[in-house]
Amino acid sequence: MSKIKLVLNERSYPSKFNEIKDINAPAYVSKIKYIESYIIKSINEYNNKLNISEITYENLDTQFSNIHTSNFTGAIVEEIDILDSQKELYAQKDFYVYSKENKFIARRIVEYVFISLPTEASRTAFCSQVIFPTLIDYIQTYINSPSYSAANHKFMFINIVNDKITSKYILRPLAALIKIGMDYVDVFKKSILIEDIPNDLKTFMQRFENNFDSKYDSSLQLFNSKYYSIDFKNKILKIKKEYIEDNIEQKKNGFYDFKGSSEKFYWITIYPTAIFAYNSNFTVDYSEYIEFCDKYDRKFNNNSDKFSRFKFFIIYFKKYFK
Repeated sequence: MSKIKLVLNERSYPSKFNEIKDINAPAYVSKIKYIESYIIKSINEYNNKLNISEITYENLDTQFSNIHTSNFTGAIVEEIDILDSQKELYAQKDFYVYSKENKFIARRIVEYVFISLPTEASRTAFCSQVIFPTLIDYIQTYINSPSYSAANHKFMFINIVNDKITSKYILRPLAALIKIGMDYVDVFKKSILIEDIPNDLKTFMQRFENNFDSKYDSSLQLFNSKYYSIDFKNKILKIKKEYIEDNIEQKKNGFYDFKGSSEKFYWITIYPTAIFAYNSNFTVDYSEYIEFCDKYDRKFNNNSDKFSRFKFFIIYFKKYFK
């Protein structure tokens, strides 16, 4: 016998659910139980094969060796009732095996989960702070796998904001992530209709890019921003260093560092769009990205996790953009 559960990080949940606005739960059920029912219903409507039965709150770090967690992560897991004699067999297959009420249960990951901020408080941070750097940590873990996917399982983004999101700062990265394979579930209000996301990169940019017309030269079919330029005629996307170079500063210790979370804002913009472009038969030119890393390699502290992850993207680019 098996069942599917959504497991969320106990450091943040279920208490974070209390920050969701305008939830009118009936008197006979708690706000958290009411929200849980909506999440389960929404995921199962998105993919009825999952058939999630409940939500639990745990520390997944103690269960799976290759999982990467943050305050806004979780996993969809399958649990299988097993016999005492099968414990070692399942453990060797990277299942997490535990006992409960004199039963033995083997648990495996079905899909990794990102769960949104409870409110649309910060447009720039809404996606970037939730997804990064966790996604990069997964890419690092599985960089030597023969697959070109970010990890060994798919990712799902669950949007729990109880309002329709209209900001393109949020919709653009989410729509691009959907186009490169991330599952997406709106729990309360429909912010993105997946079937309405354009397959054509230019149409996509026209719909989701802020002030597209002011950044697009129609005579040259060239889009240009601080993050990248896109030559639609010759099918070339060039990742630029302008934004990130504008957002570093020298500290008192003499080393440089990124301003605030600017590197996350950069990644959430360039990463899904570049993959989307490459999958659409565009050439991706990341030479300026390499130039930035080479120029500042010794100007960042050797202990900077941010810059280490920044440099790592070159390895991923070399693998992906053949």
